[in-house]
Amino acid sequence: RTELTKTDEGCIGFLQIKDFGGTFDGNGNALKNIYEHVAEHGGLFVGAYLYGAKIKNLEITGEIICDGNYCGGVTGQNGTVNDCITRVNIKSAGNYVGGVSGGGETKITNCQNYGVIEGNNYIGGISGSNTTNTNCQNYGRIEGNSEIGGISGDGGKTTNCQNYGMISGMNYLGGIIGHMPEMVNQCINYAKISGHYYVGGIAGSYWNGTANCMNYGDVEAELYAGGIFGAESSGQSLINCCNFGKVQGKTIGGIGGLFSFTQKNTSKIINCYSVGDLDTNDMKGGILGDKSGYGTHYIENCYWPEEMHLEASGGHMGVGERKVEVTNSTAYPLSFIQSQDFVDILNEYVDSYNAELQEGGKVVELLSWKLDEKIGYPILKYSNE
Repeated sequence: RTELTKTDEGCIGFLQIKDFGGTFDGNGNALKNIYEHVAEHGGLFVGAYLYGAKIKNLEITGEIICDGNYCGGVTGQNGTVNDCITRVNIKSAGNYVGGVSGGGETKITNCQNYGVIEGNNYIGGISGSNTTNTNCQNYGRIEGNSEIGGISGDGGKTTNCQNYGMISGMNYLGGIIGHMPEMVNQCINYAKISGHYYVGGIAGSYWNGTANCMNYGDVEAELYAGGIFGAESSGQSLINCCNFGKVQGKTIGGIGGLFSFTQKNTSKIINCYSVGDLDTNDMKGGILGDKSGYGTHYIENCYWPEEMHLEASGGHMGVGERKVEVTNSTAYPLSFIQSQDFVDILNEYVDSYNAELQEGGKVVELLSWKLDEKIGYPILKYSNE
């Protein structure tokens, strides 16, 4: 069902392109002022047979209202989308909503979203869920309930993406990914993230690792917030990341809010630092807020300002089977963190790690650090520089 008229403004609605399996090349043109009000599967292209569809070089503006699931500015679900710009405001009562794609097996590259995206669960500025996102940016405000991210609400490998849009909701909120089964690499968040619990500058929660990411945005939560992640629950590593944003809530950390497990897994935070303010009357740590579950978990080669008068972890440093082991990690004076000597410490680990990578012992290359004259702190050297 598609509602074709918007009587209050007197404009004609857009009749969706369904079951498309070819290549659509917009050739750099814009499709302006589309309007849809659909029961579900909203977008310019929709249908179950979009697996082979390729949409590229197109700008879209307008408004989509969706009463159900799978709604995106370009495609409701599935397909390949390259070099597209969406300025479509999307409001959905359902799940799986994104500025470019609602979700499914969608591959999205070099796309930007400027529209306001509102939905229930699995909401993202670029995609709702389960997509591969590369070289994408979100500038629109994102609102929802659970699994909300500036780039994707849930899942999908995400590389070299940035978020500039404010994000708000209840649970599992991240500047890049709300809930992350696959790796996030070389991503930056610049915007404020606020929610109830499991809120992070990069990921609300993650399973399969995070590397080479930076957060500049403030992070607010009632419970479990971190400059990079809100919670980690699978025994994976977070490596070579930094946080500059203020973190506020109950049980917070400069990098992560909570290590949480139900089995004897091992989690690590490695070669990270945070200088963002920590605001709480409860538990806080220079790197990690707290830990629950079993096993020994590790903070290695991590740093935070001496002026904060904090330990690496705010709680459960060693309580029975709830143990956080800290090695080669310390609080430094803020002036030292702003020095080339500190950059050299970070890069010494990067060089050692990447040497093992070349021998087949690692899975992701670490980026090197440089002292940024504008902000006065080390930042990562991204591949596009």
